[in-house]
Order: sequence, then C-alpha cells, then structure tokens
Amino acid sequence: MPVAVIIGADPVMMFASESSGIPYEKTKYEYAGAMMGRPIEVVRCKTVDQLAPAQAEFIIEGTIDPEKLTMEGPMGENQRVYGRPELNPVIHISVITHRKNPVYQNILPGTSEEHSLLAVPMEAKVLERLRQISPLVITLSLLPNFMNCFIKLDDYPPVQRGLGKNILMAALADPWIKYAVVVNKDVDINDPSEVNWAISTRADLSKDLLLIEKVWGFVMDRAAATEPSPLLKWA
Repeated sequence: MPVAVIIGADPVMMFASESSGIPYEKTKYEYAGAMMGRPIEVVRCKTVDQLAPAQAEFIIEGTIDPEKLTMEGPMGENQRVYGRPELNPVIHISVITHRKNPVYQNILPGTSEEHSLLAVPMEAKVLERLRQISPLVITLSLLPNFMNCFIKLDDYPPVQRGLGKNILMAALADPWIKYAVVVNKDVDINDPSEVNWAISTRADLSKDLLLIEKVWGFVMDRAAATEPSPLLKWA
C-alpha cells in the first residue's frame, strides 16, 4: 500500500487528520478545505501515487507490506502513561522531501497540544449527536483532558425531567469519553475549577450520579475492563 507521511502540516489539516465520522466517500482534504473555506493545495508525490499538502514541512513516501510487522513501543501516550508495545506494519521508505530550511514539528504526548488536536474534532462530532437528543444543549468542552466531557445545558421545562441524564448517556456512548458532567448555563465549562464548584454546591450525588458499567471504553485506559487486542504483547 503506497503511503505518504506528513510532518509539519497546516493546523487545519492536523485537525482534519484527527476527525472521525467523515463519510467514507469523502477525503480529509475535503473536510479541511470546508473548514478553511477554500481548496487545499496539494502536490503529487514523487515515488507513490498519493497527494500531499503542498505546504508540508516534510513528506516521507513509501509503501507498507501487510506481511511485515515489527514490535513498536512502549511509547508515550495521551494519558501521560506508556502504552503497551504493539505489533505494527513497517514502512519501506522510498524518498523524503522537504521545504528549504524545514521545521520539524513534534507533539509531546499528554500535553495540551495533543489533547487539543484530539478534542476539537471530537467536540464537533459529540455536540452534533447531543443536539439530536435536544436542541437545549448549548455547548460542550473536552478540554483540558479530552476524556472528560463538560456539557452546558439550557433551562428545560419540568415535563422534560431527566433530560440531563439522557444527554449524559449520549455523551458516554463515545468510548473515548470516560466521564461527563452536565451543568447549568451560568457555569463556565472552560474553567474546570468552576465545574468542580458546581458539582460541590449543586449536585446530590445520591441522586445525580449516573454510573454505567461494563461498556467498551478507550483502549489505552489502564483502568478499563476492555480486553487488549490479540496483536498487543508485552515486551
């Protein structure tokens, strides 16, 4: 399989690369172009039949042999822990091209820069799902840790009692989200200390806490009850 690995792309391309739920017949170039309001400029790779962003700092071209696997890791992951060593395909590199005086862009795992790349596309996907449950969902935040979801809900009539729990269950349907909190519209969900204040002063945990057991969770969550992939092995 021919591949092109991009290092140092436009931030919008980075967000698009982490976006899930895009229709199969669409490309992430189209998704990024829609966000930017113009087509993404691309160039044809030199040794493989792939397109790459024209403004990328580095382009690594090569092919993947599905029969060739090697152990990779342990590597730092977004939860600030080391992931399990894992069997992964090997890329046979054919050429590396770059701009003049290129900048090698690295992203430290478990930091706000990685969490932002993961969280922002997830926010759009989860928000769309929650608003299908109720248009009273004002907004949500998956930062500073993308596995924690804070949801701001507008006032709703007594006849819709329990709506907050419906919204929570819809949010927790995403396996990447470990816990979610619904707050009133006067709470700043971008300030975790204010969310904690709302929990401390407004929640009766004997009635307002919803625990959902034995569900599929984030595969790299050390505390999750999910079974590791058959390809995962300890070194």
